[in-house]
Formats: sequence, structure tokens, C-alpha cells
Amino acid sequence: MKIPDHIVDEVRQRSLTSNPRMATFAHQERHPNLDEITIMPTQLNGPRARDFHTEVIATDLVIGEGRCSKPLSLDFPIMFGGMSIWDLTQNARMALIKASSGLFIPFNAGAGGLRVPERNAIKEMDAPIIHQWTPARLGMDADALRESSAVEIQLGRGMVTSLGSPIYKGSMDLELTEHLGLPPAVDGYRPPRHLDIESPKDLKKVITLIREITSYDIPIIVKIGTANVYGDIRYCVKAGADAVVLDTSEAGGYKYPQAIGNGIGLTSLAAITPAVQAFTDTNAKGDNVKLIISGGVITGVDAFKLLALGADGVAIGRGLCLALNSDEVEDGIPQGVFYGTDDKTLDVDFSAQNVINYVRSMATELAHVTAMTGNSSLETVTKDCLRAVTYNAAAVTGLKLAGYERNLLMWEH
Repeated sequence: MKIPDHIVDEVRQRSLTSNPRMATFAHQERHPNLDEITIMPTQLNGPRARDFHTEVIATDLVIGEGRCSKPLSLDFPIMFGGMSIWDLTQNARMALIKASSGLFIPFNAGAGGLRVPERNAIKEMDAPIIHQWTPARLGMDADALRESSAVEIQLGRGMVTSLGSPIYKGSMDLELTEHLGLPPAVDGYRPPRHLDIESPKDLKKVITLIREITSYDIPIIVKIGTANVYGDIRYCVKAGADAVVLDTSEAGGYKYPQAIGNGIGLTSLAAITPAVQAFTDTNAKGDNVKLIISGGVITGVDAFKLLALGADGVAIGRGLCLALNSDEVEDGIPQGVFYGTDDKTLDVDFSAQNVINYVRSMATELAHVTAMTGNSSLETVTKDCLRAVTYNAAAVTGLKLAGYERNLLMWEH
């Protein structure tokens, strides 16, 4: 039997360098994924289809309603995922800021906060902003929290949920090291966890602290990876989060050990059922807490599937990065977007408009599909309009299996 090439390459890399193969922006497909379920439009046996062109299809999302004095209102349930200040080039971040202003979707500053030019651009454009409260707390202070439209407490992230990581000096210029408060020519470090958060009570204290700093004005979001999904989400809801972002194994990352990225955590399709169950058992929906799923979402159809399964919104990252410069992609990496690629290849205005076009196409598609399933609002969409097309997808979601038209026996209780 021939040994697969990817195994040979993995062993060769480890034997020659003592290091695993590093994956980049592109990653191997994980299963089960959203392509393993399909949407069923309405026809005779069901509600009438809505006319997208003449009827209003409600796709709005409000985070923090009744929970803070300035809730975050979005025209459609699509958010920007956080990407760190040392991963993206300055031009890429400026283009995303400009796009966020045009879409009125908050730019998520990610780990490290904002450089001075970015902060100035946000003020000039009156763009909404989400600041991340990360374990490293680099680039973060009370003033940054007060200027936010929402604050995101990052407990975990994507496919490297509980992995600490170095911030290599080679990926930072002098201006950035000064902004982060790091000595020049010294590597930084992102710890794997918050040293002051060991229990739900600790998380509640941190949420209360941020609420007091921000005068109880803005939503507090908690971002987690896919570890103990059911237990961790109950933890976040009980601590008082206004929204929970579940960053799944499909949420990507720029550089990470490939074996870890492809062998740890759950996909969005596998994670959403325990997430929704946790929301049900804590009455989170009744308390206006929102569930946002991040990972594997490229189109409005992808977003609809997760919303029908019980999410309130989605966050995107990989699609944004590709939209910034889809004309120049080498080995799956859009040029000018990540550190280590040529920043000059990215035109800020052109790239910002590309992102706006991309996200608007998702929103339009989302409204189309909502109408096709006989709904005039995303709030009335349920998983009854979905079918699993693989046994595994039916097993992890409880959806009816296409052709069988019933739930699998394990779900009939």
C-alpha cells in the first residue's frame, strides 16, 4: 500500500527540522460541514413563497437590546471576525475599516487594538468598532473600551482554541512594538488563557468591570472556541454575556501547526446543536442573548443554514481576506493582506469596495433564500426547512435525512 504524499511530507518536515508542517490561510476541509445539508424551498405543501422583489424581508440583528443603553443594530446578521494587528497588513486593516463604515458592520480590531492611523480613520469615518479583550491585553486600555460599539472578551479562537502562541519580532515593525508596549527586537507572547478567569464568577467579574468602564452603554460579547461547547456556553450566559461568538475549527487562522488545525475542535455543523441546546437550557434567547457562529461561512446560503439551525448571526473572516485581493492569490494566500506579503499590492479604496460588494451579495442571497422558504423574517426560520444529505450530518444535527424524510432513530425521543 502506498503511503499518502501528505503523510510523507509531514514526516519529512518533522525529521529534518523538529517542527511540524505549518498550515497557512488555506486549510484542509473538515467534516461534517455545511455542504452536507441542503435547503428545502416551499411550494404547495407549506407556506407560500415570499416575493423578494415586492415584499420586505427582515434580516436585521440587534445585540444587547434591553441589556445595555446602546445596543448594536445591524441591517443583516453578518459580523466581521477579529484578526490580530500583527497578522494583517496596515493597508488590509484600513480597507476593512473603510468597508465597515460603508456597511455599518463594526470593524473587529482583534488582538492588539488599533494603531494611531486606524483610530484616526475610525473617528473620521464614524465607523463602528469592536475591541477585543484578550489574554495578553496588548494595545488595550480603558479609553479603547470606551470608544467601542461593543467589547469582545476572547476566551478561545478557532482551530487553535487553547493554544498560546508567540508574536514574532519579525512580524512587527518598530511602530507596532511600541504600540503593543513590547521591547524592540524581542518576541511577544499570547498566553492560552486569561489568568484572572478561572470560573464563571471570574468571568462575571470581568464583564462587570468592562460594563462599569463603559458606563453600561455597550454590549459585551464573549468569544469561545469549540471545547466543551454545551458547558462553556452555559458558563458564558450565566456570567452575563450579551452575545456568545462560537469560533469553530473552520474559522481558520494565518499560521498554525497543520496537524492541530485539522485534528482539534468541531466544525460549525458539529458544534451548533450543543450550542443551541445550551441556549435553550439557560433561556438565553428569552433574555435576548445572541448566538453568533464563526467558521465555514462564505456565502449567504451558508449563513442561512446556520441561522435555520438556531444561530442569530454569523461572523466571517476568510471571505473578507479573499475579497480584499482575490485577483492576486498565491498558494491560497491573498497578497497584500497578511504580514509577509507585499502591502503595496493592496489598494485601500478598491479593496474596501470589494469587501462591501462581497458582504452585500451575501446579505442579498440571505434574503432571497429566506423568501424562498416562505419566511418574511429570519426570526421565523426553523430547521424544518433543512435536510441532511449525509448520515453524519443527520446524526450531529437531528435534521431529517433526505430521502428517508425522518429523523434518525437516535433523535426520536
